[in-house]
Parts: sequence; structure tokens; C-alpha cells
Amino acid sequence: MYSFFVGFRLVICFLFKPYMIAVQSNNIAVVNEALNEIYVEEEDYERLRESIDMHNNFDQIGLAQKVNEIAWNTTGDIFFLTTRNGKKKFQDA
Repeated sequence: MYSFFVGFRLVICFLFKPYMIAVQSNNIAVVNEALNEIYVEEEDYERLRESIDMHNNFDQIGLAQKVNEIAWNTTGDIFFLTTRNGKKKFQDA
């Protein structure tokens, strides 16, 4: 069931993304938030930055939390991999 919704969401994004990009100039919060979420999921941070700079009508705190969560998870993954798969303990300086 989960894969159906993921696939459905990808189809919706594929079909409506060009339309949302075209109407984003109207600075509609729902459109801005949807596109920003798509850019985050696609890891297209250049377009995300452009979207944020040009369109200010969106949930800024929510987007910051989402990006921060992704950055934190990435940092945690890097730390885990650089400590020999988590076997080496973090040592105080």
C-alpha cells in the first residue's frame, strides 16, 4: 500500500510540477510550499534557494526544520561511517 502512495505521489509531482512552477509567480503559499518540498526531496538545493529568494509566502520555520532534519541525518550518517561503522566511541578532547 505504501509503494502505491509513493508511486502516486511521484506521478502527481511529475504531472503538476511544471504547472506549479508556472503559477509560482503568483506567490501562493500552498504552491510555494509544495515546490519547496519537492526541491528538498530531490535534493535540488539550487532551485530551492532560488524559490526561497523569489517567493516569500511559505512556512519558513517548517522548511527550516525539514532541511535541518535532513542535514542532521546526513551529518549523523557521515559520523557513523567515519567511526568504523559506529564501533569506535567518541572520545573527549
